[in-house]
Amino acid sequence: MVLRCRRLLPITLMLVVVTCSLGGEATDEALYMPLRMTCPAEGGNFSTGSMYQASVDGLANILSTNAATNDGFLNISFGDPRDEAFGIIWCFVDSSWADYKKCLDKAPSYVSTACPNGGTGALLYKECVLRYSDESFASMKSDELDHWFVEYVDHMGGINKTRWKMMSQLITEAAKSPQRFAIANGSEGLTGVHGLLQCRRDLTPDECTKCLSSKVQYLLDNYPNNSAANNRGRSCFAKYHPC
Repeated sequence: MVLRCRRLLPITLMLVVVTCSLGGEATDEALYMPLRMTCPAEGGNFSTGSMYQASVDGLANILSTNAATNDGFLNISFGDPRDEAFGIIWCFVDSSWADYKKCLDKAPSYVSTACPNGGTGALLYKECVLRYSDESFASMKSDELDHWFVEYVDHMGGINKTRWKMMSQLITEAAKSPQRFAIANGSEGLTGVHGLLQCRRDLTPDECTKCLSSKVQYLLDNYPNNSAANNRGRSCFAKYHPC
């Protein structure tokens, strides 16, 4: 079998510590069950015992064992060209390394349960995202799978102006960053806003910009009176809340 493994230069995952909590996103009981998952019909099915199943199984094993040593990101393919499986796993940077590691360990083992005999699949957790396919999707933005969380308050006028400006700046910073990540605190008077944006590290700057712009626009357009929100997708992540 041929193993093709794309590795980026190691970086130290930034552990984002904030004093404001976005409670209620996931319970301990549901920690390792996906928030969302999808097994698209267009991915087709494979037969039990087929070479493609062997490729998917091998891919899941490598994703689980190697992603942690590559700073929570791995984009690989596994198998012979005719039965090759492509996979990616990456961590959201707003949790502890211990939670990242558990997600990296658990998510690949859930592939066969989530999408039995599925040619493609995607699992979205609070801490990480895993996707696999029988076709290459490297550096291609695809965010049909997402999960969002919001909190509401009244009288949001003081926060909205700061939030719009800050998130727009962060989109540009994240897209230009080699890590595809940006974080900032904006302030206006006594109002502070914490923002965090992240893309998959293999996305191009243009793809990252489009993905983040879509996430931020959706939240701000559909939840104008929310004080806190995050939108996690298979290709990018947007989060903000007051501090």
